[in-house]
Amino acid sequence: MSVDVGDVYSTSITVDVDGAPADATTVTCTVTYPDGTTGDPHVDHYGTGLYRTGVPALMPGLHVIDWQATGLHESAYRDSFTATDPAMVPALSLRQVKAHLNITTQDSDEELRTIVSDVASTAESYTGRVFGRRTIVDTITGDGMAYLLLAACPVLAVSSVTVDGAPVTDYRLNAAAGILTRDAGWTRDADVTVTYLAGYRNQPGADVQGALRMCAHLWKYQRGSVQARGGSWADEAPFAVPNFVAELWDLNRLTGFA
Repeated sequence: MSVDVGDVYSTSITVDVDGAPADATTVTCTVTYPDGTTGDPHVDHYGTGLYRTGVPALMPGLHVIDWQATGLHESAYRDSFTATDPAMVPALSLRQVKAHLNITTQDSDEELRTIVSDVASTAESYTGRVFGRRTIVDTITGDGMAYLLLAACPVLAVSSVTVDGAPVTDYRLNAAAGILTRDAGWTRDADVTVTYLAGYRNQPGADVQGALRMCAHLWKYQRGSVQARGGSWADEAPFAVPNFVAELWDLNRLTGFA
């Protein structure tokens, strides 16, 4: 399921002895948040051997949930979820994807949102460019050279640049490539922190069409609709990035990006 910052993720365990539900002596749940801090949400005992809790998604990133039961039958269980960054503007909306798939109900909205997120990640890995728009903070160690390569491109705007905490403005931006050039060079071994907005105001049409087709590919394949034609795989075959998607994404793929 798709989880946004601010949502509450429901998780539960069943404790059993020889296959039959049984109460434990103690049941604890520990959450490790993306920043490494931990929390212990209240555990609700709602039936014999049944325990549940709700974990608030406090920040973007991976939340790890560790259950521990003690007593007649000691057991442990690990769950997790990833919360979506609220600052990220997706290249595709749920409405676009549903219209492309001719889906009019809300029954599969959560599943489709997960597919949209997965497709955006795949598209970025394939093209080397941001799909959508989001604010990024990069901390890069200076190497004394004039060029500083940012983690994401294209760049819409740079909010701030600091070198070991001191603001600098004597740089030039290559927005398309995500490169900052400073004639004096980026101080060797210094921490260069760049806060910037990456992505597009309007995503290229080929990107959007490729992403829509990739969503359809995953949706159809998940439902077992893949078939071979004439003894060979159809376009819908479960390749990581099908040719009919790659042909669109290749139009704006960064040269030399693997």
